[in-house]
Amino acid sequence: FFFFSSRRRHTRCREVSWARRCVQETAIAVKGTNELYAHSVAKTAGYTEEDLAQIPPEASLGLGCGNSVAEANLKQGDFVLDLGCGAGMDLFLSGTKVGPNGKAVGVDYSEDMVKRGKEVAKKYNRNNVEFHFCPIDAMTFPSNSFDVVISNCVLNL
Repeated sequence: FFFFSSRRRHTRCREVSWARRCVQETAIAVKGTNELYAHSVAKTAGYTEEDLAQIPPEASLGLGCGNSVAEANLKQGDFVLDLGCGAGMDLFLSGTKVGPNGKAVGVDYSEDMVKRGKEVAKKYNRNNVEFHFCPIDAMTFPSNSFDVVISNCVLNL
């Protein structure tokens, strides 16, 4: 039992260290990412050229690990919640797919990411996309507000 307890503490330390590193890398990414690098990472993660053409370049930071929107089967008029939306890459793509009668809402714990996403949404006049600064476990949306929930490497859904 003692060994298990000790190992568990070590695992928690690694998890905290990993979380700190993620926060540091996110802070660096929000300041700006090489567009060619971000495009290459997105293509590797499964985004098509058509997908990338619908995403403002300022929202593609080379983060994430897949194309959650491709698996979501979004329809016109859907309301989408993106957990850990970052600067909004999947959020903007979702907003395009759900159209003007739908809505794409993102939450993120990084104020810098949310600020950047809001600025990009305003710049590109993306009125059906919203960003909220909020930890995932503190969201206050009413039940049944969303048709689809996505997350790109923040949660395994």
